[in-house]
Amino acid sequence: MSTCSSLLERMINTVPSEVILSDLILPIPFTARDYLLSINQDGTLNLQVTADVLAPALNNNRVVTLHWNDRESTSCASSACSVSSIQTTQDTSLRNGFTLQSYKFSVNVNATISFSNFWFTVDEDGNGTNITTQNNGGMNYPVDDFIVNVPAYTCGILFGSEPYIARITTAVRIDPSASAPINVTVEASFQNQTTFIPILSTVQASLSTSPLISPIPELYVYYAALVPGDTGDVCAYDAFEFSATIGKEVHTGPRLIGPCTVRAFGINSCFECDTCFP
Repeated sequence: MSTCSSLLERMINTVPSEVILSDLILPIPFTARDYLLSINQDGTLNLQVTADVLAPALNNNRVVTLHWNDRESTSCASSACSVSSIQTTQDTSLRNGFTLQSYKFSVNVNATISFSNFWFTVDEDGNGTNITTQNNGGMNYPVDDFIVNVPAYTCGILFGSEPYIARITTAVRIDPSASAPINVTVEASFQNQTTFIPILSTVQASLSTSPLISPIPELYVYYAALVPGDTGDVCAYDAFEFSATIGKEVHTGPRLIGPCTVRAFGINSCFECDTCFP
């Protein structure tokens, strides 16, 4: 105890007396994370997102609802653009006086209707009397459906296909008015297991021959990129991010977490992938 007291005293005494401490930094009470837009095998679009709510105590009465607008409007044409969470998890082990409750959402819509943005409402009492809106500061959370993930043809490990450790397949929305060529790239983030220094590599994607026929050929075309590497190091790849450029406009797709990470999503291992080779 005396050692700790002495160490704390020395730490305090090393701070100059003229230093002024800032205001107390408080955690953000509501955040949206793990956003992922994908194409299902039936041709519909799937939107996944998780909402985190920090509060002094757990609230099992709380109801969080996801709302969205159609692609071409600031409204919902079907009048059915809201869903409840499909899964709720909680963490009471935080040591900052708060508890964390997470609400996961997954919704499918027709690809033609698609999404333009989304937001949340939080009903603290669950009876409609105490509702707040979480809309990204009034701007809502934007959705760019120009480039989306294709999970059925995205593999984290290509066994027997050295020197590749992944195939990332993306779908790029067809723009009839675009005259410039489309340039699609995939950036892989590699964690060196010796120096623990992250290494970034960029791979060019090309029009994919697999799947042979797009589920919605009038709306999207597929691009695939083979990421080179040693399959023995596949777990060192912690993330993949893809983007598409038309002219000078860049569209960035969701960040796919590697197949070996604790919070992996969006990347399948080879045996879970419909077709593991291009």
